[in-house]
Amino acid sequence: MPAKPVLCVSLGTAPAVVPEAFLLPGVTFDAVHVLTTETTDVSLVKTFFARHAPNTRLTLCRVAGFREFTSEHDHFQFEEVLYRWMLETAAHPDERYVCLSGGYKTMSAAMQKAAAVLGANQVFHVLADDRPVRPGSKPSLPTTIEQILQARDHR
Repeated sequence: MPAKPVLCVSLGTAPAVVPEAFLLPGVTFDAVHVLTTETTDVSLVKTFFARHAPNTRLTLCRVAGFREFTSEHDHFQFEEVLYRWMLETAAHPDERYVCLSGGYKTMSAAMQKAAAVLGANQVFHVLADDRPVRPGSKPSLPTTIEQILQARDHR
């Protein structure tokens, strides 16, 4: 039976990384699992999936008590939740695609370490093209659903 690709992505203050990761060329994700802080705004993520991928299973996991990394204790707390969460997201490592884009650098490092220990089909970082979409326009990274889709369409 072919693997059903599952996206695991951490999220900090830039919610656009989740739809950008979901739009990874050549992969159709069966499910998207987002790990984030207790307070991160996920409205853009929910809106994107409701409008553009309503048949994709989306889960949002918030680490209780985790607002930002201010200590080594915060990192260990995040990492413990991360390992448990990642083990629950896909039955087999071949199904797991891990995006390192979201959150603090320590979150990305923990995600990469977890993918190395637990296995993943692919580990990647979203690299948004910050060239102007139209000649004469100012370059900027996408922050809205429309900008994300426009950036995808103008690769």
